[in-house]
Amino acid sequence: MRWVQGLNDVLLDAWAKQGATVESIEHAYLGGTVLPLPCLNEQGAIVAFLDRETAKIDALVEEQRRLVALLKEKRQAVISHAVTRGLNPDAPMKPSGIDWLGDVPAPWRVPPLK
Repeated sequence: MRWVQGLNDVLLDAWAKQGATVESIEHAYLGGTVLPLPCLNEQGAIVAFLDRETAKIDALVEEQRRLVALLKEKRQAVISHAVTRGLNPDAPMKPSGIDWLGDVPAPWRVPPLK
């Protein structure tokens, strides 16, 4: 399985059915493929190494996903703060008259959207 994963693009090109209107794998090409087959001890060592290394990569990918989610939250918070509180943190505030909005910078108007 790992051999196929590692050579995915090359093997799919070699196994692809030529001239078909629908992409498929030519079973004769697939069945005629030769592959290197190390002894069982070497296979076990390769599997253990790949499992270990891919687990590390998967953990890093998950951490990156978590960081991206946090950055999206930060982005939303920055946008929300800028459009409801302005850019000057020391600006005097006044009630907006809208419960969910709260206070807005004193120079701002709060007209209906219409």
